[in-house]
Amino acid sequence: MIRATALILVLLAAPVFAGEEPTAKEMFDAGQASLAKGQFEDAAKAFKAAAKLEPDNKAYTGRAMILVRVLRARKYVETAEVDAKWEKVATSLHEFYVREGLLENAVTLDRKMYEGRPSARTASLLAETLLETGKNAEAEKHLAGLSKDHKYLQNRVYEGIALARTGKKDEAKKLAAGLEIPADTRSGILYDLARLQTLIGETEKNLATLTKCFENLPEKSQAPLREMAKKCPDFQAIAATEPFAKALATKSKVKESDCSGGSGCGSCPSRDSCGSDK
Repeated sequence: MIRATALILVLLAAPVFAGEEPTAKEMFDAGQASLAKGQFEDAAKAFKAAAKLEPDNKAYTGRAMILVRVLRARKYVETAEVDAKWEKVATSLHEFYVREGLLENAVTLDRKMYEGRPSARTASLLAETLLETGKNAEAEKHLAGLSKDHKYLQNRVYEGIALARTGKKDEAKKLAAGLEIPADTRSGILYDLARLQTLIGETEKNLATLTKCFENLPEKSQAPLREMAKKCPDFQAIAATEPFAKALATKSKVKESDCSGGSGCGSCPSRDSCGSDK
């Protein structure tokens, strides 16, 4: 039986399958493979075909919807005026790229974002992806050139990491010694600070910082960060030690509300009383 024209068009762009007619899973897998290569339109077509073959499969339909939005966002970022709305769309696209491991795409986007909308936050996004892709010299140059207003704590920590990675450990140590770490510092920054402290050999401080990081992190958020830490090259010097494993196993001290577990507090009926949005 000949499938619909839309599916035939997808097959022309998709890998060759063993059977005459691909299954929904095969189309979904083809979409994943295309996405991993940064072939967004091919990925969208494959996910749509998978969703059409199995419309009740939420994973397939959800993936197809996400790629449709990604394609729209990519087009908007390429063609629209660079303003506050543009930055919001670009940021969501950045988050998608990072989540999917498309870091080179994220670097290209983040360079454009910082050039068009320079701020401490966009500087931080670019610094993060440069470091994640091993572009340490570029990250160091980028961070060193930031204005004073853009060198908030996160970017100073990133600068320290970049200095340590490029062999300038004395400069990194001096920078780290001058950091003021407020008691309410976010867990994400504490995690990065622990990376910096490890790179410059501060083996007692790094474990204390990492422990505090996990104490301040909700339990449901600990597992992803724990796995990230195990794979992080900055922790290589202590990754096989018992103290490091103990720090990663730190119990959360964050009291979580019995809420809906949604992505945000905006539509939650208990948002005025639970306090989790704070």
